[in-house]
Amino acid sequence: MLIPAQAQSAPEAQSDGPRSLDAVSPVVLSALNGLTPAKVLQMAKGGHFQIDRDGRIRSVEKKQAPAAPPTRSAALAVPPGVDVFKLHSRTGSKRTIYLDFTGHSVEGTAWNGGARIDAPAFDADGNPSSFNDAERTKIYEAFLSVSEDYRSFDVDITTEEPSDDKLTRSGDADEVYGTRAVITPKDVTNCGCGGQAYIGTFDEASRHARYQPAWAYADGGYDGKSIGEIVSHETGHNLGLGHDGQSTGVEYYAGHTNWAPIMGVGYSQPVTQWSRGEYTNANNTEDDLAVIPANGARTLADDFPNDPAAAAALTGGQPTTGIITTDADVDVFAIQHGGGTLTAKAVPAIFAPNLDIKLTVRDANGNVVATVDPPVRRVSSTVANGLDAAFSQELAAGRYTFQVEGTGAGNPASNGYSGYATLGQYTLTVDAG
Repeated sequence: MLIPAQAQSAPEAQSDGPRSLDAVSPVVLSALNGLTPAKVLQMAKGGHFQIDRDGRIRSVEKKQAPAAPPTRSAALAVPPGVDVFKLHSRTGSKRTIYLDFTGHSVEGTAWNGGARIDAPAFDADGNPSSFNDAERTKIYEAFLSVSEDYRSFDVDITTEEPSDDKLTRSGDADEVYGTRAVITPKDVTNCGCGGQAYIGTFDEASRHARYQPAWAYADGGYDGKSIGEIVSHETGHNLGLGHDGQSTGVEYYAGHTNWAPIMGVGYSQPVTQWSRGEYTNANNTEDDLAVIPANGARTLADDFPNDPAAAAALTGGQPTTGIITTDADVDVFAIQHGGGTLTAKAVPAIFAPNLDIKLTVRDANGNVVATVDPPVRRVSSTVANGLDAAFSQELAAGRYTFQVEGTGAGNPASNGYSGYATLGQYTLTVDAG
């Protein structure tokens, strides 16, 4: 985001310490932060944003620690041989969101008046010098959760510390940049809050390092999904997003039935997604899926054909992984069936999926054989059933296509969500017998 030069030193924005947004004209803040005056006013009403001495806006999140998560019958184990500090969601991307669990020090930034900050490493067992298996599991789950939230964008979520040039942007011509999210149990600026981040600074070209990092304050009481919720929320601010609340005075909407917006608070809901304010009394109808690419994390190109005539060929019994990147995206696959039982299963990401799958099966003439879209049922704050789609039927020999797409569930106003942001990774396996 390019900040107008004439706004860089607006006298009205000068102060010795942070202030509330209503202390400065929305027009001035709009110019300083590259936001519309309406968005500045919406942030001012919420109260959990402040302006620094330069007039730049940052979040100061209400501290609302999640309730203790329910015990899962089968914890998500870190796969053998996987180093949780070398995880990548999209190796080779020019954009990076680094999940820093190992501790970090900054000095000369916009945080803490530029004074040095030493943030300790994430710690859940009282021993910050090492990471036990339980801590590594939380790190792995947090990585998976954040990765899925950003799966439809060209950005690498990683736990491996990148070189400075991978995160810092030196100017408009620099196309390689990102943000660091520091996950630490210490409230390093004594804000009494749950996290902090500057708004719209992911692609900041003038003083990028000044507005780093984003802070996620999480101690051992947070499970991996909850840590992921904080990180996606704070980095969402870096990418220009405001809070999803309600016009009734609720700043952070906690969702309904089984769903919550990422820019609200999703600790208690198994399905969290980007939002455009389709729920009742939404106070923020900005299009998250448009704001994020406009601030540096571009939407991925389609990976598989959407035309049955040009469907990607499947090999029976061999899993194929793809990504649904937009509400309009459909991925179509084909297989030659020799007759008998034809089975298929499409499953979303293994942890904290955002994608609710609809699977459509067609014959060689394009006739719909079956549409599979099971109802979504909440199991717990971390698990929902019905996001996958399975098919099995006796069919004559011939060519069959399988269309994978995202779909909504229930009424987005009150008990569900639309297809708007049901995006993410899936794996399709078809067995032609």
